[in-house]
Amino acid sequence: KIFVKKMKEQNYKVYRKSVERIKYSNEFIGIWACASLIHVKRNNLAKVLKKCLIALEDNGIMYFSFKYGNKEIKKDGRYFNYINEEILFDLQKELDFKILKYYISSDVRIDRSEERWLNVIITKIVGG
Repeated sequence: KIFVKKMKEQNYKVYRKSVERIKYSNEFIGIWACASLIHVKRNNLAKVLKKCLIALEDNGIMYFSFKYGNKEIKKDGRYFNYINEEILFDLQKELDFKILKYYISSDVRIDRSEERWLNVIITKIVGG
């Protein structure tokens, strides 16, 4: 909420919506999905990422991050999808996007410094 508020204060056009419900086409130069797609079920992830790619302009950029690993869990009533490089590369083959950069980082919260995150920056391939 704070990010959206700050961006609107700077006169940026910002939407805060469930990524599973977006219906845009070639509209955005960038999508920021920090620690949000982790709640998309694994069997729905390719469909959701495809919606994001459709929403991007050609050569648009998207950032997303997931807890690092290969598991799906429920914790405190919430679903979490952990992905690793293998899952990322499988998504890339299926959806035909270009990975600009990916890296693993530690959680910045002191009480969770042992948790790792897969951070990914992709671009929509022209005509994709």
